[in-house]
Amino acid sequence: MYFGLVGFAFMVVEIALLQRFTLFLGHPSYSLVVILFSLLVSTAAGAYLSSRFALAALGRALWIAGGALAVFSAIGGFVLPPVLHALIGASLSARAFVTVLLVAPSGVVMGVMIPAIVRILAAVNSPLVPWGWGSTARPA
Repeated sequence: MYFGLVGFAFMVVEIALLQRFTLFLGHPSYSLVVILFSLLVSTAAGAYLSSRFALAALGRALWIAGGALAVFSAIGGFVLPPVLHALIGASLSARAFVTVLLVAPSGVVMGVMIPAIVRILAAVNSPLVPWGWGSTARPA
């Protein structure tokens, strides 16, 4: 259930960001490229960050990451419209850079969630580890 919820949350956040930044970047394809780039790089950074936590601290890190994602999403709903409106006249490269800066924090916290739970499951020799990586293998 956890993996499904994290995947669903990732898709909801990604789609919301794509919709929010399409007008700001001027074209849907620009939005897709910049948002996907930002999320891929920042989730990789989050995955790396999760490897730096001790195993005993991962449960707390998951709660913090989930809470941070909720806060970033809620704040984004109120803060992004005036910020994007104020910067819409900037050059495309400046708007793309701003987009990366605004999207990256959400990506980092989302990147912590899957690797952290997989490490926790692997520590207890759970058969659910392959499911965490999207494998079609069935638990024994």
